Formats: sequence, structure tokens, C-alpha cells
Amino acid sequence: PCVLCKDNHSFVLSSDIFFDRDIFKFNCPYANLDIAFIGKKDEVDRAAESSGAALASLIASMGADSLPDIQPFELGEDEILPDAAVWDIIRFVVKDLEADGAIDCPCHSGSYEIRYAPGGIEAYCNDCGATYLFRCESPSIAEEYLSLTSVKLS
Repeated sequence: PCVLCKDNHSFVLSSDIFFDRDIFKFNCPYANLDIAFIGKKDEVDRAAESSGAALASLIASMGADSLPDIQPFELGEDEILPDAAVWDIIRFVVKDLEADGAIDCPCHSGSYEIRYAPGGIEAYCNDCGATYLFRCESPSIAEEYLSLTSVKLS
């Protein structure tokens, strides 16, 4: 189970990304923090250190003393988090398009992330804040986005 949300995450990684990158980061969709890394040792060490610092900052910003203080307990029916499989599919689509240079935004920064948004999952540019909303509520709907060849953020 994930050390952050206690859920099991599964990931699908294309061979192009696996073999062409120095590092690939796997993300917990609930905490939006990287939890696993594949790549060259130096890159993995740097990414793990950076993720640890981000986790420490998250814990401190929540007024907690340690990781168990921010981990979820049982959630009520109205607090159920969106399907992690949907998150994983959309994250794969965005990172695959990003690796191919197939995401366009006003500033052309090339640095994109995703977050939950009303109506789906939103891809956004870290620099200019431009967004694209993936409207999906189930893995089968999310899988339809696997055929995208490009995305334009606005």
C-alpha cells in the first residue's frame, strides 16, 4: 500500500518512456506526491530527496508532526475519492504526450501536471497555469483518451 494514502496503486508505463528517460516518477493521485521512481541511480536519489522534502513540507503545512497524522482513516460515503485507475490513465496520457512534445500551452514551457477538478481531471502548465480538462468518471471513459495525439491547454 501507498505510504501516503494507504491505497494500492498500479501503473502502466510505455516502453518508449521506460527506455528513453533518465527517470520516471510514479505519483500518488490523492497526495499528488511522487512515491516511486525508475531510472538512473543519481536521478532516483535526487528525486527521492526532493519527494521527501515535499512530503515534509506537506506534513508541516497541515500542522502535523509525522506522516501517520495525515494518513486517511475510514472515509464517509460523501468523502470517497475518485477512482485511482482514472487518475493513472490520465497521468499516463499526459506524461506520454509531454514526452512526445505533443502538449501545447501559451508559454510552451513543457512542464505539465494533473489535478482533480470538477468534472474530471485537469492537465495544467506549471508556469502559465493554462489547463485542459479530461472529462472522465470511469476507467473506460478515461481509456478513450489513450488515442489522443496532442492536447492544447488554454
